[in-house]
Amino acid sequence: TTTTNKIIDKEEKSASEKSNKKGGLLGFLNVKAARTPSAMYLMVIRVSMALSFHIFNTIWPTSLRNRFQFGPSDHGKFM
Repeated sequence: TTTTNKIIDKEEKSASEKSNKKGGLLGFLNVKAARTPSAMYLMVIRVSMALSFHIFNTIWPTSLRNRFQFGPSDHGKFM
C-alpha cells in the first residue's frame, strides 16, 4: 500500500504543478514584475497603440482616395 500511496502522491504533485504553470498567451504575467501597476500600464498602452495603428492603416488609403483622388502612382510618389 505504501508504493501505491507514493504513486498517487507523485500523480497529485504532477497534476498540481501542471495547474500552477499557466502557459499560453498570458503566461508571461506569471512574472512578479509584470504584475506591477506600471508594467500593466505599459502593456495596455502598447496594445492600444498597436490596435490604433492597424485601424488607422486600414482606413487611411480609402480616405485619401475618396477625398483627394489619391491613386496607386501617388502612393508610390508620396508615401
